[in-house]
Amino acid sequence: REHALLAWTLGVKRLIVGVNKMDITEPPYSQARFDEISKEMTVYLTKMRCDPKEVPIIPISGLQGDNMTELSSKMAWYKGWFVERDEGNASGLTLLDALDAIPPPKRPIDKPLRLTISDVNSISVKSVEMHKCSVTKAEPGDNVTFGFFKHVARDEIKAGNVAGDSKNVAEVLLLDHPGWIEVGYTAVLNCHVAHVSCRLTEIKQKLDRFSGKVLEENPKKIQYGDSAIVTMEPREPLCVEPYADYPPLGRFALVDRDASVVAVGVIKAVEKTSD
Repeated sequence: REHALLAWTLGVKRLIVGVNKMDITEPPYSQARFDEISKEMTVYLTKMRCDPKEVPIIPISGLQGDNMTELSSKMAWYKGWFVERDEGNASGLTLLDALDAIPPPKRPIDKPLRLTISDVNSISVKSVEMHKCSVTKAEPGDNVTFGFFKHVARDEIKAGNVAGDSKNVAEVLLLDHPGWIEVGYTAVLNCHVAHVSCRLTEIKQKLDRFSGKVLEENPKKIQYGDSAIVTMEPREPLCVEPYADYPPLGRFALVDRDASVVAVGVIKAVEKTSD
């Protein structure tokens, strides 16, 4: 259930529920146990504001391979899954069928260019290359290599670090922190390929993590399980965008000093400042 909430918070809107380890239920491959879990997940998905009619729930055994790529003969009671979506209804039998039935995402080729830098090397590339082959164009989602203009020095470019200073308004969901988090808390924000230390400067609202309803205005602190709208200020230049405009540049994870993931969230707004 936590995985479903985590994925939904980060903007994954096409979910598949695999009820795993059906081979070790009591009795093995129990329909009653599957129906129990399916009912629980349907209620949980509804709380998350996710329509259960769009989510296939499939009984599987990863160890034994049941209903992974082929229909298992050990669950005669299972008749397959069916979902209703705006893009069209779909049905199938296995986990592979459910994966194949997910509509491909639309690439935002109509938006201004956003290109994250994952690495900088001193090589001679006079064209755009993909997997060491020259290409005439690249689209969102492609991983490419390209050369910068000669007047840009190598040490002026860093992985995930694009010029500009900003404050970011974000919605975060706390996952793992032993105490309270309050203004002044600092953690490393991992967004696309960037890893930048950010300071929490304001807690605007505490939200119900399922409905999004505002529970408290300007709370002094938040703790494990809380969802909140906060303002974070990066300690060095950082390029992010509102999730609604550019999803890959708008979802992030906060990592504490001990490398544990403290929170995940999405960027709601960017307040840019000019030097």
